[in-house]
Parts: sequence; C-alpha cells; structure tokens
Amino acid sequence: MSTSAALARYLQLNADYNYYVLQEAFYAQKHESMTALISKWEKRDSEWTKAQEDCAELEEGKTKTWNHKEYTYDEADDYADAKVGFSEAEIEQALEECTELDIEYDTMMSMYDALIEEIKTDKEATKSLVQKGAQDNGLLGGGG
Repeated sequence: MSTSAALARYLQLNADYNYYVLQEAFYAQKHESMTALISKWEKRDSEWTKAQEDCAELEEGKTKTWNHKEYTYDEADDYADAKVGFSEAEIEQALEECTELDIEYDTMMSMYDALIEEIKTDKEATKSLVQKGAQDNGLLGGGG
C-alpha cells in the first residue's frame, strides 16, 4: 500500500473512530436515562401494589380515603389508581416500553463498543504503515 493510500485509510479510520465514540456516548446516555426511568416506573408499580393491597385487605364496612373520596375493599384497584395517579395497565405498559427501549439502547451501545475496539487495532496498524512509508520516503525530517 502506498504511503498516500495508507494516510487516506488512516484518516478515514480516524473519522470512523470519532463517529463511533460519539455514537457510543449517545447510546450510553440514552441507556442511563432509560434505566432511571425504569426505576421510577418500578417504584410506581410497587406503590400501586401496596395501595391496592392496603385497600383490598379492609374489613367489610371499612373504607380508605384518598382526595376526599372513600373506597371500599372491592374498589381497591380504583383506590390504587387514584393514589398513584396511574392504572396498573398504564404502569405495566410504560415498564414494557421502557424495557424494550433500554434493551435497544444497550444493544446499540454494545455494538459501538465492539466497533471502537475493532477499529482501534486497524487504526494502529495503518498508523504504523503511514509512519514507515513516511520514513522510507524521507518525509519525517532528519534531512538537511
């Protein structure tokens, strides 16, 4: 490979490397944000379950009050929906969607990690070719 071809290859590899690093960082941030969002939805799910169980365990004739409305044991789901602000179905759907996106972001992050590692080796080998070609052609100084 000629020195100019090796240099062109090195410059392209360097551009690809920089792009992959940016993409990996982008997906790492997305993955981190989605993980935090999943944690929030899991907390809501736990709160909903606790509220539903608290109301479902009421004795007949007893009520739970939330926002000036009374709920009996057979209205436990409605009580939990009101207390948490989301229905069980909404929470489950949000968790499912967030989990799917989190998996996608994690996959993309891993793919770019692998590409970065792959290109590092090729970049270093090409850099050595450029340096050797430049030395052989007297392009690295030392001449007078």
